Amino acid sequence: MSDYYTNNNSNSNQSPFGGQNPYKDQLMNGSQNPYNGQPQNNGQNPYYDSYYDQMYSAQQAQMQTGFNLNGTAGHGAALGIEALNSILGRSFLYMFIALLLTGITSIFVVSSQELLATIFALGRVGIIVIFVMEFAVVIACTSAMKKDNVVLAAVLFAAYAIINGLTFSVIFMAFELSSIISVFFTTSLVFGIMAFLGAVTKRDLTSLGSILIAGLMGIIISSVINIFIGSSAVDFVVTIIGVAVFMGFTAYDVNRIVKMSQSYSGLSDNTIALYGAMQLYLDFINLFLKLLRLFGKRK
Repeated sequence: MSDYYTNNNSNSNQSPFGGQNPYKDQLMNGSQNPYNGQPQNNGQNPYYDSYYDQMYSAQQAQMQTGFNLNGTAGHGAALGIEALNSILGRSFLYMFIALLLTGITSIFVVSSQELLATIFALGRVGIIVIFVMEFAVVIACTSAMKKDNVVLAAVLFAAYAIINGLTFSVIFMAFELSSIISVFFTTSLVFGIMAFLGAVTKRDLTSLGSILIAGLMGIIISSVINIFIGSSAVDFVVTIIGVAVFMGFTAYDVNRIVKMSQSYSGLSDNTIALYGAMQLYLDFINLFLKLLRLFGKRK
């Protein structure tokens, strides 16, 4: 396991993508760099650990509860296997494109000293602003999907992925690049296994949804409380539970896409695929963040 409870200060003055890192000791506004020296919260990065997990968990909760899927089975012609696979395939394609947009944006921001300086200078106010922006985009995107406005939903989804790139640029500054890549591939493997199970299972996983949502709410509440308690043990347990919850959400959401494809005629195939893509994107992001907290090597 990584230095979850310890702070590994390498004193490196290099940006993870090359060039000098201007944030080793001081930010451009003169404040102390939160990634240099001993972080707050028992050795955990306050900009990442205390806020970003909650941001993405809350957005996950909004997507899970903000889109009514109580359709009628058999309403309209049932989709054939080929059409069903097409929708599921498009969901994974759109998810991959969104992850690519997030990654490219993160790399671009990390490579720009001016953009990084702006983000760090905003501090916690910036985190709140980004959170509000992301949450608003999620709500707007969900609304567009309900109205079957594919173009608007796609644009908002792309905008959401790009905004997430801003937050992930800060994460890239907190962890070793090799560690990020390693955890990314681990997440991809775990995500792929759970997605496969969700796609091939003959069981209806609908009943699992209420359990997962309850677990998600518990994670959010526990994380908020732990901001004031500052317990590493509680944080570790919540993170482990979070990994299990988002593994479950991955299988559940893939199964949900399949059931939704079979039960809805009021929404276009592309809308269903976009909805599935955004759910899977959030599943992947949340799972990645949890695993990064457990196994990521901090700078």
